[in-house]
Amino acid sequence: MMKSRQFGWVLVGICSLLWLPSLHALEWGQLGEAEQQLLQPYQQQWGEMPETQQQRLQKGAARWQQMDQQSQAEVRQRFERWQQMSPAGQQQIRERFEQFKQLPASRQQSLRQQMQQFRELPAAQQQALRQRFNAMTEEQRQALRQQMQGEGAAQQQASQPEENEEKNSMRDSHHERHHERRQGPTSMRRQR
Repeated sequence: MMKSRQFGWVLVGICSLLWLPSLHALEWGQLGEAEQQLLQPYQQQWGEMPETQQQRLQKGAARWQQMDQQSQAEVRQRFERWQQMSPAGQQQIRERFEQFKQLPASRQQSLRQQMQQFRELPAAQQQALRQRFNAMTEEQRQALRQQMQGEGAAQQQASQPEENEEKNSMRDSHHERHHERRQGPTSMRRQR
C-alpha cells in the first residue's frame, strides 16, 4: 500500500511536469534590452510560445544585431517583398526552400555561390536578367536550370582539383600495392 501511494505521487508529479511550461523557457524580463526592443511584436504571446520558437527568435535577434546597416536594409526589403506576396506565392517559396534543403550540400553551396554572383551584379544588369528570365517559356527556363546545374557541377569539380588528384593518387598507389602483392610471390617462385 505504501509503494502504491509513492507510485501515485510520482505519477502525479510527472504528469504535472508535462503540463507546466518548459522550465528552460525564458521570461520576457530575462531578455536583454536590445532583444526586447527587437522582439517587441512578440511580447504578448512570449509566455505561451514553445521554447524552440523563443530560441529561434532570440537567434534571429542576435544575427540582426551583428549585421551592418546595409545587410539590415536588404533584410528589410526582402521582408517587405515577402509581406506583399500572395499566400500562394509565399507557399511556393516555402516549397522551394524545402526542395533546396533536400539537395546535397555541394549543390546547395553551388546555388549559394550563383546567387552571390547575381547579387554582386549592378542593379541594371540584375533587372535585365530578371526580365529575360520572365520572358522565357517554362521549357526555356527548365533548360537554363539544367545548364546552370551542369555548370555548377563543373565549377565544383574545378574548384577541387587538388582533392581529386589526391584521391586518384591514393587510388593508384593502392592498386600498385595490391598488384605488387599479387605479383610478388609468383615472381619469387620463378626465381627459385
